[in-house]
Amino acid sequence: MKFITNKIKSIMEKVRISTNEMAVDAQIDALNDLKKVCENLIEPFNVLGLGLTTELLRDVATGGYKEIEKIVLNQVKNDLKTIKTPSIRQSMENEAKQALSVFKENCEKNLKGERRNLANYLEVEKGHIKVAPGSLEVIQEQNTYYLTDAKEIEAYRLHNEAVDAVNRFLSIIERKPQIIAQIFKYHTDVCLVEVANFDYGYLLNSKN
Repeated sequence: MKFITNKIKSIMEKVRISTNEMAVDAQIDALNDLKKVCENLIEPFNVLGLGLTTELLRDVATGGYKEIEKIVLNQVKNDLKTIKTPSIRQSMENEAKQALSVFKENCEKNLKGERRNLANYLEVEKGHIKVAPGSLEVIQEQNTYYLTDAKEIEAYRLHNEAVDAVNRFLSIIERKPQIIAQIFKYHTDVCLVEVANFDYGYLLNSKN
């Protein structure tokens, strides 16, 4: 029960400050670009005789080929079980290695310049590449900033209350100040703010 209480408390004390929407949009655009590029890899996968899977796609997109090499070479090894002629065996092994080399070149050429780390947000379903469910929400969350320290949260709330009060005041005056110093004084020596202009008739434009 104590653990649950602490967990609930921590959630209650988490205050969202802002989300970097520009970063979110940039990542989503990069993810969609990567998806389109990865669609060009379906044919090279087919040439190798591999069924495209989420794991293999992410492996290749992030620059890893060990799993694919292992699968292809194991396939060749199984094919060679019935072949006794050394020259044919060697030829098949060389062809497999050459096919892997061409496959890597195609992948690297297509993926050059892409944000390959975003491949973890892609998945394969029935031979088609799509953005994995929940990915956009994760990207949004990664670019959202929170306060968790109690003192910082209190400072944030007071700060916002002060801003709201100033904005309410500015909304009722007709003659808007060009600079904040026209309505507030700030004493740096004592860190104190006070009213700088008491001429409310002028500010409200109720007198000429």
